[in-house]
Amino acid sequence: MSKPVRNILWTGGFDSTFRVCQILAESSDVIQPHYLVDETRESTGEEIRAMSRIRAMAQQLWSETSDRLLPTEYAPARGAPIPDDIRRAFKTIYSHKDIGTQYPWLAGYARRLERPLELGIQGGGRIEKTLGPHVHHGKLEATGKTEFDHAIWTLFEPFRFPIMHLSKTDMMQIADENGFRSIMQETWFCHQPRTGKPCGRCAPCKYAIEQGMGWRIPFLRRIQHRSFWEGLASKRRTSC
Repeated sequence: MSKPVRNILWTGGFDSTFRVCQILAESSDVIQPHYLVDETRESTGEEIRAMSRIRAMAQQLWSETSDRLLPTEYAPARGAPIPDDIRRAFKTIYSHKDIGTQYPWLAGYARRLERPLELGIQGGGRIEKTLGPHVHHGKLEATGKTEFDHAIWTLFEPFRFPIMHLSKTDMMQIADENGFRSIMQETWFCHQPRTGKPCGRCAPCKYAIEQGMGWRIPFLRRIQHRSFWEGLASKRRTSC
């Protein structure tokens, strides 16, 4: 009997890597990673190197990894035209909610894949606040008849959201329980790396600081962000 195959968008980032490791640790399912190459993104090389390191570490932790973590399928991010209905759906949503501009071409790829594609979207973020009311048990469900509801369905129906109920803290606790914290420390998140290190200025770096993950950014770059000083002030008030 063949094992179930999970198709996952893997970027070498925290959330998608957590999902890869969670499946390896808690099930016998096979993982088919997908990576969309965005030639305009400065972090592409760092992300691919991170995935290579993580794959090697996973092999040491779970001996069957070579059989269950399949070779990554690479595709150009903008390799095919975005379907008109997906483009219209994104415009409708974007006029009301601030969501990432990557979702139209991700949705186009997922539709062409013709298999559910898991996205590593954690709980508590902007996209979770938009999608949360429409997602049940990790799957999008039709929840209304408005133009906005229809747009949500059109853009996000090809995806699955298995970790949307988890925070970064939840994920680290699960990583500790299953012995893969060291792998999580090898994940990559910065979009504009400088000399191979996180820049401390891009949106993912700022979000990492706000989520209490600022230790992953060099100190002199970390202190450029207001969240560093707000956190420091909060600790001082608490200690008084």
